[in-house]
Amino acid sequence: MRMAGTRFGRELALVGALQLALATGALASAEHPEGNEVRDRPILFEQNDTYYELVTLPPTFHYQALRLASKRTYKDRRGRLAIVDSKEVNDFLRDTFKPSTLTWIGLRYWCGRGRLERSDGSVQKLSQYSNWATPWNTSGSDRIQVVDGKPRPPLRLTCYDKTQAWGVHYWSLADGFQWNANGWLKHGWLMFVEYPPIESKDEKVSHSENKAPAKGAAESGS
Repeated sequence: MRMAGTRFGRELALVGALQLALATGALASAEHPEGNEVRDRPILFEQNDTYYELVTLPPTFHYQALRLASKRTYKDRRGRLAIVDSKEVNDFLRDTFKPSTLTWIGLRYWCGRGRLERSDGSVQKLSQYSNWATPWNTSGSDRIQVVDGKPRPPLRLTCYDKTQAWGVHYWSLADGFQWNANGWLKHGWLMFVEYPPIESKDEKVSHSENKAPAKGAAESGS
């Protein structure tokens, strides 16, 4: 019993050390190496005058990534999880940042509403650009099929709770760099943040606000 207790204590200490290293960015995970990635540096895509950034995260849920992205700023522009609305944006993210692991974007599927929603609150329609690894909707409408009163996406997954939202992410560059949706308990290690152009005075970030810098370690959500 004493040996088992000592071993358990060592395992707890190791887990705690790993969690701390991930949270502070001190651990370059062997499972998710940076490789040729460009992380934590906003880069301008001139075609739409928007800066994009591949942000390093500790293990983070999609809803946490949404909040973290919305707190970031760059050149007085408010951040948000990136909305990939064209092949040009998709190719720019792929060719510029080269993510090595699961990377959150500004899209999620609301189980109760049966719709895909972007980080700006708009609905993703079938007619709009997408890059699914597996076709998301084969029912022929913008609303996901409803069977027995429950939304049924064609990814053969089931929404057990109508309050849940499935976050959408890119697979790594090595795995094809396409979209996939996961249940709300899925962790991600990276997120694409965009800083779109300022269109009105209301969108300009006040210098008196508590701003999260574009560079540096991302804060963890709870």
